Amino acid sequence: GVARLTVDDDGEPATWTGTLGYDLDETATLVERWLRLEAIASEIDEAVDDASDLVVVEGPALNTNRPQAGRFDLWGGWWLVVDRLLTPNRKRRGHAVAIVTPTQRAMYATGNGRAAKPAVVEAVRRHYGDRFDIPRGAASTAAGDIADAVVLVALGARALGHPIDDPSPLHLRALDRVRWPHLENRTAP
Repeated sequence: GVARLTVDDDGEPATWTGTLGYDLDETATLVERWLRLEAIASEIDEAVDDASDLVVVEGPALNTNRPQAGRFDLWGGWWLVVDRLLTPNRKRRGHAVAIVTPTQRAMYATGNGRAAKPAVVEAVRRHYGDRFDIPRGAASTAAGDIADAVVLVALGARALGHPIDDPSPLHLRALDRVRWPHLENRTAP
């Protein structure tokens, strides 16, 4: 899921949400898997505005006991995306990137770091549904992915000093352990 918040010249927020990714047969070759991950990383690179002040990415769920098909590809894709965001190129300097753990994301959304995906989706609809397009159906993968991305946007806006919400102190505990990049006078790695 990808969510974006921008502010126009009059200070009015504009939002965008979407999902990226491709289904791939389990029998895909190594090259097919690599091409899939490259395509996703390229889409995210295109979706991020060159003038973005901050990009917030959810960290991988490393300590989950649940098996996930394609976990190896998922983690490799995560690093491809982060590499694209951090690396300067001819178009832009590298972005300031903050990593938020799944627990921090759930805590900020619901006040409970162990909240299940449907609880996060419902909390996001309740708090941000008037500003972000979140698909209906709490069990929808797209709804969960977009809800997660909206929480990351809200965290990033707060880190930049432009909060779009007013969460309780319980929810704000999620901010304590996020390592926010230095946003002023930043030089690319």
